[in-house]
Amino acid sequence: MAYGRLIVPSFDSRKFSDVPIGVWKTLYPLPYEAALRREAARNDFDPMIAAGLIRQESTFQADAVSHANAVGLMQVLPKTAKLLAKQLKVRYVKTKLFEPDYNLQLGMLYIAGLLRLTGAPEYALAAFNAGEDRIAAWRAERNYEEIAELVESIPFTETHDYVQIVLRNAEVYRVIYGLGAPPASTAAVAPTVPAPLAPTVFAISTPEAPVFTDTPEAADPSIIAPELAMPPRPIDPEPETPQI
Repeated sequence: MAYGRLIVPSFDSRKFSDVPIGVWKTLYPLPYEAALRREAARNDFDPMIAAGLIRQESTFQADAVSHANAVGLMQVLPKTAKLLAKQLKVRYVKTKLFEPDYNLQLGMLYIAGLLRLTGAPEYALAAFNAGEDRIAAWRAERNYEEIAELVESIPFTETHDYVQIVLRNAEVYRVIYGLGAPPASTAAVAPTVPAPLAPTVFAISTPEAPVFTDTPEAADPSIIAPELAMPPRPIDPEPETPQI
């Protein structure tokens, strides 16, 4: 993805229609598409949100390992993966987390479970990044009338940005590749192509002038197996910015 900036150095200030679709696919690749769509369909999860999540988590590098030891495309923690494998009744092998199909099988089960538990993509993504216990605590603080209110009030900058970036990525993927289910909530994204993302504001664009920018980058298996709760992935003091 990094060489995309060399091809179109100012792509982040251009309308979608000003850049050839082939270049957008270079900037927003979708490797392992068949497996991603298969596992998304199996778990009734929007494949484009999954693509947006993977782009932010690992930039589609199957061998990615985080500082917290999260592994593979969807950055699944080994302890979480072991519980997910048990639920699926498949053999758990840590090294298989580097295999795209295996990682997608477990990771998609996890994020889909978070969505079922929390009821909205924004909440599910916040839980994926910061931990299900934290999103539950934030929601309990007061009665939010809109999902966007909670997103804006998230005290962790990394998680606040993460939710908006992943949903923004999902909208870009949806425009490029299509055939993804629309998000269950539009609190943080427009129904068409999004506008540039400021560090703490998620702007909504019109269909006539979509442009894109890039900014910054866990898991609690209690939503999958409530009796087997685990601590959330630690939050980075400064989020990493994936290079396109």
